Amino acid sequence: MRTTRRRFMQTSALAAAGLWLGSNGKLYAFSQSLLLRKFIQPLPMPGTDFPLASPDTATYTAVVGGQIVPVDFCRIVMGQHSQMMHPDLPGPTKLWGYADMTNGLPKFRYLGATIVATQNRPVRIDAVNLLPPIHPLPVDTTLPGAETGQAQNRAAIHLHGGFVPWMSDGGPFHWFTPSGTHGPSLVKWLPNETGQLTNDYWYPNQQSARLMWYHDHAIGITRLNAYAGLAAGYILIDGFEQAGVGQGLIPDLVGIPLVLQEKSFKPVPDKWGMPGDLWYPKTYEGPPLPATDKKGNFVPGSGKGRWDRPDLADFPTMKPLPTPSCIPEFFGDNVVINGAVSPFVEVPARRVRFRMLNGTQARMWNLSLWTAKNGGLERNPQQPGPAMVQFGTCARCTPGTSSRRTRFSCRCTAANSLAHSRRISTPSTRSTASPATRASRRTRPR
Repeated sequence: MRTTRRRFMQTSALAAAGLWLGSNGKLYAFSQSLLLRKFIQPLPMPGTDFPLASPDTATYTAVVGGQIVPVDFCRIVMGQHSQMMHPDLPGPTKLWGYADMTNGLPKFRYLGATIVATQNRPVRIDAVNLLPPIHPLPVDTTLPGAETGQAQNRAAIHLHGGFVPWMSDGGPFHWFTPSGTHGPSLVKWLPNETGQLTNDYWYPNQQSARLMWYHDHAIGITRLNAYAGLAAGYILIDGFEQAGVGQGLIPDLVGIPLVLQEKSFKPVPDKWGMPGDLWYPKTYEGPPLPATDKKGNFVPGSGKGRWDRPDLADFPTMKPLPTPSCIPEFFGDNVVINGAVSPFVEVPARRVRFRMLNGTQARMWNLSLWTAKNGGLERNPQQPGPAMVQFGTCARCTPGTSSRRTRFSCRCTAANSLAHSRRISTPSTRSTASPATRASRRTRPR
């Protein structure tokens, strides 16, 4: 079996998780949020609850395969907005995000400006940065690229999984700010309709159909910008899928995207926001009090924080950690799908297509299909669903339904051996198709 980059990352991550668990115990989420009820709000859907981009198809053309084809031109703006992510939160959550203003004023919604593209038909994006100067999350100014004095509203768009020219890859140093300052990788290379060179993004879409996403990639603050909401879907369709829809093999082209993420929410105000705003760790957890058994004996391994760090007394030259401090990984305490906390979805009595994308920073989802029955959940052993969705990758599943209208949910764990679990709404009925997976690129956030 040939070892690919994706297979190597999966194997390495699972091996590291096994070693960590074997020596330290359970992997658990940060517990910060107020208790939020599950399955009381519907799943946000593309085109209705979060908008699809409406491209300008008249301004630009391109020659593809010897033929002149229209170019889908989008003007995408980045800005700050607020949105209710759960009815039990004390108020709207402050977010950063994308919005389409190609043909009018921008309408900000979580996952807004999701783009539906077609194979061999290029997409061109004019990105406009209107982010405020103060970041809604703690910034570690000791990280390379995010030092004191660097703008906190730097942004760079990266199409995750896209096969694009390097000038449009949105690398870490491709950032730019509202004032016009920019990183060393940003170049003006693509002429507009008047011949003036621009730094517009150019996506040729010379790939097969897949669900991708575009998100921020600015050096030093990628993890914060994407978590704050600078991420949206990119659905690429091709002739093979269109033929499948025409023959009735695929229900529809777009389907129901399930963008799997996780969030924690502030229970109390701090300098970065109010209760209900996004919470993100800014310090290493200090060790709790050592645990003792019923006889009062010390429990070996207790009294440690989430991450071990040598005692400063043993390493006197070691500098103390800064505050705020970048932490190695983040696990939220609420499952968020398409921008809603623990939603449900009702589907018609026909084949339904789900597209799943893991938009978390470190978690891997082990998905199973469960049937909602008599007020509870019943596992369907014949259709386990996509076995695992690694962070930064996507999968698809097309189950059939056996009732006229079904409400369902699914139990997800971070991996087979990991302890933390949540329930999310994903298909849980009798399936007539085996899931397939497609991989997209991933770089660990910084």
